[in-house]
Amino acid sequence: MNAKFFLIASFVLFAISIYFYRKTSLPRLLRAVFSLLALSSICLNVAFAASDYFTANGIDGSVLFHFRYGFGGAGFSEYWGLIGLSVLFLAFTFGFLVWTFMARSANSTARRAYVYAAFIPALLSPMISPATADLYRLFAMQEVETSEEEFYEYYRKPTIEPKGENKNLVFIFAESLERTYFDEKLFPGLVKGLRGLESGGTSFTNIDTAHGTGWTIGGIVGSLCGIPLVTPSHGNSMAGMDEFLPSAVCLTDLLDRQGYHLAYYGGADLDFAGKGKFFKTHGFGEVRGRNELLAELQDRSYTSGWGLYDDTLFDIAFNRFVRLSEEKDRFALFMLTLDTHHPYGHPSPVGCNGVSYGDGSNPILNAVACSDHLITRLVEKIRRSPYGADTVVVVVSDHLAMRNTATDILKNGDRKNLFMVIGPGSEGDKIDRAGSTLDVGATVLPFIGYRGELGLGRDLRSGTGTKQETGYILKQLSSWGPYLASFWNFPRITGDVEINFSKVSIGIGGRTFGMPILVELDENLDTTLKFGIYTEEGHKKLFEHVQTLDADKGFLWIDMCSNASRLNPVFGEYGACVVAGRNGEYWDLGRILPIVTDSSAENNQVLRLSPDDIRYFTGFGSGFKVRRIAHAGGGVMGMTYTDSYDALNENIKKGFEYFELDFNFTSDGHLVCIHDWQGSFKQSFGLETDERPTLEGFKALVKTRSKFQNCTLDGLVDWLERNPSAKIVTDIKDDNLRALEIMAKVIPDFGRRVIPQIYFPEDYARVRGMGYEQIIWTLYLYGGSNADVLQWVDRFKGPFAVTMPRNRAVTNLPAELARRHVPTYAHTINTPGEANSLKYGFGVADIYTDFLSVN
Repeated sequence: MNAKFFLIASFVLFAISIYFYRKTSLPRLLRAVFSLLALSSICLNVAFAASDYFTANGIDGSVLFHFRYGFGGAGFSEYWGLIGLSVLFLAFTFGFLVWTFMARSANSTARRAYVYAAFIPALLSPMISPATADLYRLFAMQEVETSEEEFYEYYRKPTIEPKGENKNLVFIFAESLERTYFDEKLFPGLVKGLRGLESGGTSFTNIDTAHGTGWTIGGIVGSLCGIPLVTPSHGNSMAGMDEFLPSAVCLTDLLDRQGYHLAYYGGADLDFAGKGKFFKTHGFGEVRGRNELLAELQDRSYTSGWGLYDDTLFDIAFNRFVRLSEEKDRFALFMLTLDTHHPYGHPSPVGCNGVSYGDGSNPILNAVACSDHLITRLVEKIRRSPYGADTVVVVVSDHLAMRNTATDILKNGDRKNLFMVIGPGSEGDKIDRAGSTLDVGATVLPFIGYRGELGLGRDLRSGTGTKQETGYILKQLSSWGPYLASFWNFPRITGDVEINFSKVSIGIGGRTFGMPILVELDENLDTTLKFGIYTEEGHKKLFEHVQTLDADKGFLWIDMCSNASRLNPVFGEYGACVVAGRNGEYWDLGRILPIVTDSSAENNQVLRLSPDDIRYFTGFGSGFKVRRIAHAGGGVMGMTYTDSYDALNENIKKGFEYFELDFNFTSDGHLVCIHDWQGSFKQSFGLETDERPTLEGFKALVKTRSKFQNCTLDGLVDWLERNPSAKIVTDIKDDNLRALEIMAKVIPDFGRRVIPQIYFPEDYARVRGMGYEQIIWTLYLYGGSNADVLQWVDRFKGPFAVTMPRNRAVTNLPAELARRHVPTYAHTINTPGEANSLKYGFGVADIYTDFLSVN
């Protein structure tokens, strides 16, 4: 049974589930569960249908790649119907589900049979969806155990050496022109020209598609580099990179080292999927795409939605072939066709006038017939030229055909890629040895007079490699992802990062990248780069990447503030923003760090970040660990200043780790949790006192007169033991140093579990000497100026933070301290707007709060 059967079956089960659901009356929880099942079924099936329309292979690696890297430069004009239909279908489905779940049938019941009849199909529908199987297959492939040693056992360092007379090379990537079109039973008489070329060349008839090579740029990388295209990031365009797979050594790099002049001519936009970057990175001295070639057209409107027609591309390329043959000792000319692009093809109107297949009713087969005609004509012109004897021509499909108007016929064939070599040394052979796209480059080498190795590829005419070895490589490719991803060579930050607003660029490790950019970081400051340069429909926006980053990943994001404001409106709508952070916390660095004019003649506006700056603002530094602080244990039942176990228990469940507690001494010298013996005492116990109670008296009052269970130091020790994530921030105005010494004796692991607040900077060294790991200097009793504060903190050693009331928090003090990598708190803040303003407008790291959430 094929995917279409399961797709239909899934929809049928969905319809059955809706029918019986309408006959039930269920509680809200079960209705929510049913809603999730129904939505998952619809989303999975629509995703599969849309993907299969393009790929004819469901959800495969090409789908994942383009969702990661985007669709910049793609020809969307022929897909507007599908896009619109998909949007309308999803909108209709959503509306239908809302109506179904909100409107109740007059005959609805809670009969168990109807409930089962609704839920069982609803559960089975997403389970049998072909999308589920595709996604499982793609992600299960990642689970194969492997090792770096094993990868490099099979990956052969690319090298070549001459073994005879070296030839020029013309290499044609034929868009989607797979070998299945040669099947006379399926497509009689379709590729007469190529079949004729094959009789005088060497054909490889058993070329499969390796993982990571099933779309154009993947097929190009696989063929020329002997590795699949693996993307370590979820970036939306490679065009923002300075280089494409810079650590990979490809066939073209090797030829460049041998003195070959390398040229690429393609009718499509170079930016689409980063093709231009790839060729420029790997030895090409000449890279020309749609924009570069349009100037050579007499009629610039003679183009398709994807770019130049193949007839004009081939005319330009042949003229270049002649000039290169006359001018260069050795060269390799690469081309990528477009006329056979799915789903309908774009036959060249002039060059293929009168060319069609059969009755002409199948558009893509007309395009294939056209491509057969044009490629054959070009190859024959090359062979008949004075330079034909010195030239080897390779014709290879970039990948198998995706969904097109011949898909139903193609599915009946043995789907293989096209790979043929025409020229001196090719003798009409057909080689049926099993291979893949990865083997193309290594196999071509001997035809042009070289022997060598090329990554995971093997020469299919030699004795190197076995069928078993080739099969094992194909099986392991997805599990080798981390080692293949290393060929991107994203930089590690070891020196200053320079953000140049004037040049719209960022410098990292001596390399320059475009902006907008999202730099993902790990704790070693190793980077993964994502770009927002191309923002056509279908791209995942940078702010969405920020929102979905793993908790252990930091980031540095440079973009227009209008885009950053999608993350938080406080960034505004104008100018450029530099945002850094981790795990939902972030800083607006443009408000904290200085933007300076550099010493160049251009007077560039530059913001520089040291590695320590980046560690601090992304939370990877070794200093004070910032967490939001629950004031007086946090609010509980609408009450503040309870300093109670009730507050602690309530707020630790909300995710708080830091709890500020007020302490005072009883008359017999014990520490208990209460803000003061006047107002707080009356609030807690409903009476006034002129004397402090004893410890036992305090406990009695708590038991008999308090709504809450105020804590004592002894009881707090037990609470800390039961809650190992919690840390206590002290507020002790009554003999602070004496109290901290007592805590150091009573609380196990006090240095880590207690964060003392000091009120006078002169006390810092003494408290540090007691063994407390983190200290907070709170400024509400300090009478010195902001300048005095900065002078004092410059003397402090070890992890510490500074807490301040609102009046200081709205000055430049938080930003000045942030420049020194000293985190600041403001107290006590209970509205989201004020918290937002202080954090992102003034550089406050976090707040003390009674009622706001933990982040």
